Amino acid sequence: MLNGGALVIKEACGNMFVKRDVFEGLGGFNEEMVRGEDTDLSVRIRDGGFEYAFLFETSFTPSSRAVSFRRICKDTISYAWFRATGKIID
Repeated sequence: MLNGGALVIKEACGNMFVKRDVFEGLGGFNEEMVRGEDTDLSVRIRDGGFEYAFLFETSFTPSSRAVSFRRICKDTISYAWFRATGKIID
């Protein structure tokens, strides 16, 4: 979703729990996508009429690719570009 030129992701992404019957009923992750499979699944969950909630009091261990602040920024920009244009930048 674009809002005033900025990418605003209202859907869940990253770490989420989904009931198996909902996950399988929606066809699971779109394995043809290069990036954004989690956001795509969240959109389909919402569009399918299912409810979800954000848990703000959670914690996680960063992935091994989060080795530096520069890498995190590069991945974030790359992901935002892909969501906005459908094109991959390396």
